[in-house]
Amino acid sequence: MKKLILMALVVVMVMSMAVFASAETTAYQPDNNGKYTVTYNVGEANKNEMYGFVVIKGTDVIDLDNIDDYVYIDQATADENGNITFANFGLKGALPSDDAFVESTAYIGGKGFDGAENIGVLVADSGCVVTGAVTDTNNPRTATVTFKDAQDVTVATAQATNGAFSVEVGEGTYTVVFTKGGSLSHTYTGVVVDGDEVLKTVNMGPLAGNINGIGGINLADLSILTVDYEQSELANEYADINNIGGVNLTDLAILAQNYENVNVSEAYAN
Repeated sequence: MKKLILMALVVVMVMSMAVFASAETTAYQPDNNGKYTVTYNVGEANKNEMYGFVVIKGTDVIDLDNIDDYVYIDQATADENGNITFANFGLKGALPSDDAFVESTAYIGGKGFDGAENIGVLVADSGCVVTGAVTDTNNPRTATVTFKDAQDVTVATAQATNGAFSVEVGEGTYTVVFTKGGSLSHTYTGVVVDGDEVLKTVNMGPLAGNINGIGGINLADLSILTVDYEQSELANEYADINNIGGVNLTDLAILAQNYENVNVSEAYAN
């Protein structure tokens, strides 16, 4: 069955004899799980046409007899702008943590091509492991750590379980944002990752008490806390700042200590 699908796609890829010279592909974008997204534009003139996409490991030759060399086979229809997207596929036998890179050649074909066009080489994303810790005795809720690239696109997230987190990302420069319900955020800008990295510990203690989530600890937060003070059912769960099951003097003291604090953003320095 797999060979039949492959043969059908290859037919799609070679059936058109017209040369389409202006097609473009975006850079391959592996995520932290070793998955790739490839977008290819064939132009508006070829919208709504079916295209085949094949990824072959370690070879530049399409050989139907070497089916094990095929790491990905798919087909998709171009949208009204001529964009085709093949998403969330990985390289067979190559995990993000592998030391050995597996290179694979990608081909696309269909209307507008004179054959299967080589559109580049994908490489297994080995990634860099970034670890760190988040401390906050005032608000023990689990923190979320978000990595964003230069275009402010989220490329990876991790949960700081028991205060520690670990995440795998590609080499690059990131903005890293630490958030948790009931606290202000802490942001590191300009975090350069060029290998395995241990980030400096983030203390979110002074950030606890952002009950309404707006970005500053102020009278609005105090008002919410007052409404929920010593109540059996809370209107806002984050009024219980220390997360021990009720709103009391301890929560009030934490809010008073952190009063008028705002979100933290700082340039990261190793």
